[in-house]
Amino acid sequence: MPKNCHICKAEVKNEFVFCPYCCARVSQSKKPSEQPTHKQPGLHLSNAQILLIFVVIVGIVLIGLLITGTFDSPVSNTATANNNTQQNLTQGPGLAEINRINELRDYVKNNEGDKEKIVELGHLLMDNGFNEDAIKYYDMYLKLDPKNPDVIIDKGVCYFNLQQYNKAEEIMLKGLEIKPNHIIGTYNLGIVNLGKQNREKAKEWFRKVIELDPNSDYAKQAQQLLESH
Repeated sequence: MPKNCHICKAEVKNEFVFCPYCCARVSQSKKPSEQPTHKQPGLHLSNAQILLIFVVIVGIVLIGLLITGTFDSPVSNTATANNNTQQNLTQGPGLAEINRINELRDYVKNNEGDKEKIVELGHLLMDNGFNEDAIKYYDMYLKLDPKNPDVIIDKGVCYFNLQQYNKAEEIMLKGLEIKPNHIIGTYNLGIVNLGKQNREKAKEWFRKVIELDPNSDYAKQAQQLLESH
């Protein structure tokens, strides 16, 4: 005859050893005279309840490890490449960069003819997202060496980073007037025209990059951009 689970009180067929509802082991039915008149003292847990308690404990332990940083992802020491066309500004400059920038600012104040230090300061400012300040020092450099196409192109990159695309294009074209085969400047003009949504003009510049040096990394990137646009 059917019997009742002593845990959940559900009716269980006599042939079942475990309760199908709470997974508790079902003892053989006792005669009415053998049934206890009251519950035995102590805590009776089913297998399902024990499993639930175990899962909760494991969850609490894992949360504690995450809070204490035990499972934090390791920080990569690999530097990302900078192609001088886009700046990643999600993180600010580090302490070393700030210190170097301040040192160079103080130095340049008293040594305005040191082109090497002026352009180093300009590059540091641009690389760390201070594009407007970088332009000032690039202008300072160009007063001393107005025909340097590399610095002219870098100045154009600053305007690109500031999303002043027309100004960036104007300046980069001046750099190419001095050095028509400047592959970085040519590539950057393609990027600038993509920013302006002028895809056909951008493709012209990318094709020019491939003509200048088909085996260069810039040519490979230009080819990829041609295929994707």
